[in-house]
Amino acid sequence: MKKTLLLFFTVIMTSVFVGCSSDDDFTPPNYVAFEGKSLSATVEQGGSQTMEVTVYTANQVGNDRTFNINIDGATTLESSVFNVPQTVVVPGGTNEGTFTVELTDDNLANSGGKLVLSFEGQENLYISEPLEINVSKFCPVNVDDYVGTYEGTDSWGYPTEVEIFYNEDNELMINGLLFGWFQDWWGEVITKNEPVRVEIDGETGAITIAEQFYLESTYEGEAQTPYNLKGTGTINACEKTVAISPVLVQGGDEIDGSAWGPVFKETISVTESTGDTDGGDTDGGDTDGGDTDGGDTDGGDTDGGDTDGGDA
Repeated sequence: MKKTLLLFFTVIMTSVFVGCSSDDDFTPPNYVAFEGKSLSATVEQGGSQTMEVTVYTANQVGNDRTFNINIDGATTLESSVFNVPQTVVVPGGTNEGTFTVELTDDNLANSGGKLVLSFEGQENLYISEPLEINVSKFCPVNVDDYVGTYEGTDSWGYPTEVEIFYNEDNELMINGLLFGWFQDWWGEVITKNEPVRVEIDGETGAITIAEQFYLESTYEGEAQTPYNLKGTGTINACEKTVAISPVLVQGGDEIDGSAWGPVFKETISVTESTGDTDGGDTDGGDTDGGDTDGGDTDGGDTDGGDTDGGDA
């Protein structure tokens, strides 16, 4: 802001000195400006936030000065989200004033929005560019909200059924990733499967799956090298969605789908639950080739994708 005022003063002073004699005194212009061109604010889901905005004038006078504030047409927030005073006062003898903006999650879109403020023009008053306040919405992550069995679609278009649960050691587990693609396009039959441990950052919603054993399979009746699984992802707590980019690892080689099509990504919505589970009853996820809730098969039909035992 100081740089902006300095530049403005420089232009005005140059004009004054060119057009007037050196004996004339310089009078600062009647100019008011917001503290910057843009500000940011975050409102927690169901909560509110207040922020103080500073305005500056180029000159000082002995009396208080009042400037009108307008809501610019470029604003995208619903009017129920914000409360802005109609005026701001710069006290006499100073060149600085403040006003408070109140923001509330009252129909605030999950994607947030912007509030654009401008000064109302007055005679012989120079005004700055509008102020844009970018408002984002923060939704805290409650991991327990995501425990259950959910349906979605992977980046290859295969339906997916993913189970998230706590095991007996209170570790968060996930199972069912890539079952549809693996048994249909890849053409292998799952003969053994174990859920994998997953870590979720409660602050950011970041998901991390460290590399660990995932499944064993056969192709045309022959046993294949076992597969590990790793991956990353995010929880959008506002949208109630989980997006995971899983990677299969076989004999040190990573398989992320990009060699044949889209990079693997599975997106599920917690609003599309197939029903709560009793904590992921898969006996730890290890099977002897039988059917499990996680999608383990003996080469037959699975929740992750219909196959005829390896038809590619």
